[in-house]
Amino acid sequence: GGAGDAGNQSASAEAPRSGAGPIALALVAAVVFGASLVFLSSGSDEAPLMTTVVMRATACLVAIPVVLLGRAPRRFDHRGSVLILSIGTLDAGAYLAFGWASSTAQLSMVSVLSALYPVVTAVLAFIVHGERLSRSQVCGVALTLGGVLAIAS
Repeated sequence: GGAGDAGNQSASAEAPRSGAGPIALALVAAVVFGASLVFLSSGSDEAPLMTTVVMRATACLVAIPVVLLGRAPRRFDHRGSVLILSIGTLDAGAYLAFGWASSTAQLSMVSVLSALYPVVTAVLAFIVHGERLSRSQVCGVALTLGGVLAIAS
């Protein structure tokens, strides 16, 4: 093993994974995300704020050990901490808004509209950072917006 082998190992480590593993993880993520929205809606009928607090606290209890035990380098500076707290606050606010909306409107419509966040992220990246959307991303945005319009009408 020379320098060429090390280069091949790093290139293969960065290559996208294929096979059933990523698909299975995507399906598990979809089921867990969908279940969390149903539970959030159910809990928000009684107490949207407390439901959001419990969900975020549970997420922290799961995420903190994963981060601390992970192999990724961790450097926490003041700017990073402020950014993390800001993102967490916005995330909790989004869950609270979803909980409130789902308790006052149809869960099916609220879930579909809340699922638009990746579209909003892609469009904001285009507007704010000038990132170009690939053809598949443009198709995804168009299909998602078309689906929302079909459900809404």
